[in-house]
Amino acid sequence: MLFMLIASVLAAVAVAAVAVAAAHGPGWLRRQQTRRRSAWGLAPTAHVVGFFHPHCYGGGGGERVLWTAIHAIQTARPEQTIALYCQADPRTADLTRLLDLVKTQFRIAVRPERLVLVRLQSCRFAEAKTWPRLTLILQSLGAIIPAIEALWKLPCHVFVETVGYAFVYPVARLWACTVVTYTHYPTISTNMLDKVASRRPDFNNSSLIARYPLLSHIKYAYYRLFAALYGAAGRAAHVVMLNSRWTAAHVCALWHLPPAAAPSPSAAAASRRQAFLVYPPCDTEALQQSSLDERTRTIVYVAQFRPEKAHPLVLEAFAAALADPGLSAADADAAATWRLELIGGARHPADQARAAALAARARHHGLADRVVLRPNAPYPVLAQALATAAIGVHAMADEHFGICIVEYMAAGCLVLAHGSGGPATDILDPGVSGVLATTLAEYTAGLVHLMTMPPARQLAMRTAARTKAATFSNARFHDGWMAVLSPLLPPEPRGRKNP
Repeated sequence: MLFMLIASVLAAVAVAAVAVAAAHGPGWLRRQQTRRRSAWGLAPTAHVVGFFHPHCYGGGGGERVLWTAIHAIQTARPEQTIALYCQADPRTADLTRLLDLVKTQFRIAVRPERLVLVRLQSCRFAEAKTWPRLTLILQSLGAIIPAIEALWKLPCHVFVETVGYAFVYPVARLWACTVVTYTHYPTISTNMLDKVASRRPDFNNSSLIARYPLLSHIKYAYYRLFAALYGAAGRAAHVVMLNSRWTAAHVCALWHLPPAAAPSPSAAAASRRQAFLVYPPCDTEALQQSSLDERTRTIVYVAQFRPEKAHPLVLEAFAAALADPGLSAADADAAATWRLELIGGARHPADQARAAALAARARHHGLADRVVLRPNAPYPVLAQALATAAIGVHAMADEHFGICIVEYMAAGCLVLAHGSGGPATDILDPGVSGVLATTLAEYTAGLVHLMTMPPARQLAMRTAARTKAATFSNARFHDGWMAVLSPLLPPEPRGRKNP
């Protein structure tokens, strides 16, 4: 009953907003949009590209895509006006300070000119913590509220969604926007359905539900219903960009799209129901300057302190590798000098609590001086760690892509990654550019293998990995992004050449 009540209220808000516009006709809607754009100091003829990304300050891979995409537009089309719909937060109170933060996090120099911050008061409805039960569907429906607030405050011509809130696409479309999405991962996938059907406990399938068949059947039916609604919402997008073949396979199936194609202006202009494979940007150019030979005995894991990132798995594998009985005397002596560094964003108290729990677990293993946690470390600290560490680890199951893996490869780290999702389908060539693992035993064996690998073999793997990493550069993303987006923008001003 509670679910039906909340869902009905959220749906009613969306329908009411659309009904008001429909009742007055498209001419009224256009006049209202022009008036609201004028209130922001924009010319009546200004063409606006709006990015919907509430937590634009997060410092994760999704935020790297957001800011690199904005930078790509500013570079290729400096006359374009861009609106950023974001949460009203101290970090978004001042545009200059926000852009300074972005430069610190990602080394991306976004210009403030023609960039408008639209601060939203209702973003809590799009947060998982607001909905402790039925989180998938209520969070998805809840995102409609800040989307309506965003479009009401400053209407845009092209609505770009870069988080994964598919349920806002129909709202933006009814607001007369061209809807573009860069989807990092499907909100629901066959993998999630399989976990519930097979009653496997996980971070998104509690052990309580997994224990009882009836609860598992109910949750499976709920997931099936959500998958149908998610597919219907996704089909409201005009242009879809996907970040990996793994993501593309799931999203194209759910949204009834043809297989994802390589980005090109002609394809984007010819069809508004086409998916494009655009790999996310990775700062490979600077990282590739580091030496392939001079490495410290350090294992680094770069990931936000979120439950799905499986930091405990990495810590347990590290402890087990140090105590591996198969190590030779020389390797055992060397193992005593290895360290583990955990670097990543801690977005809120829950993330900070997880980081503290990892520190406690390290003390439990007697590794307090061998495990270093660096939550919210600035980019220079991250870059230095990548340039000197011997091994980079990744542990998230069904990771949609895995930017940190590409960063490891570009920087010259040996890579141990989870054998699923984008790392397995798009990034790593097992045994050539890295090693894949899924279980604690496999991670332990993988660490031991890399820690004791002969120097010549290490150099060969690092060289192959660095070559592969160039496939995922910032420049490749810039080209792919603009190839898809350019047909949706007004003609370029006469007399201006592309940079």
